[in-house]
Amino acid sequence: FDTIPELFHPELKTLNDSARVAVMRLEAQSKESKIMDTPSCPGEEFVKHVVSQHRDKVIFFDFWATWCAPCKKGISEMESEKKIYEDKPVVFVYVTNESSPSATWVRETESMPGIHYRLPDTMWREIKELGGGGIPHYLIFDRKGNKVLDNTGYSTGLYKEFFEEIDKLLKI
Repeated sequence: FDTIPELFHPELKTLNDSARVAVMRLEAQSKESKIMDTPSCPGEEFVKHVVSQHRDKVIFFDFWATWCAPCKKGISEMESEKKIYEDKPVVFVYVTNESSPSATWVRETESMPGIHYRLPDTMWREIKELGGGGIPHYLIFDRKGNKVLDNTGYSTGLYKEFFEEIDKLLKI
C-alpha cells in the first residue's frame, strides 16, 4: 500500500472494503438476513432502485449505524414485533455506511431478518431522502412505490406507528 500513490488510496480502500464485505456476505448469508452488494446506481437513485426491486410490496427502510444507540434501540424494539410480517408482502431494508465497521455490521445483521446494505460514504451522502443525514431515519413505501412515511429520530414505542402504517397499507 505504501508504494501506491496516495491519489489511489481512497479507491483502493473502497475496493478492499467491498471485497471484504463480499467475503463476509458469503460467510454470513442466511435465508432471514440477506447482505446485498452495493447497487451500481448513483446515491440519489438508491432508494428508488431498491423500491423498484420489490414491486407490489410494502417497503420499510431503516437508515442506521452500528455505533448509533437510538438506531440500535429502535431495531431491538422492532425485531420481536416484525415476525408477524414474515408471510406478508413486506420488505425490511436496513442501510448503513462505512462509519459502521464492516465486521461489526456483518455480525449485527446476522440477527436482523431483512435486506442489508452497507454503502460507501460518497453514495450515502447523495441519498436525497436522508435530507442531510440524521439517523435513525425511516421510510415506508406503499405497494405502488409511493413514499407514505418519512421520519428522522427514534423514541420508545415509535415502531407501533410504523406497524400501524404497514398494516394500513397491507389492507389497501
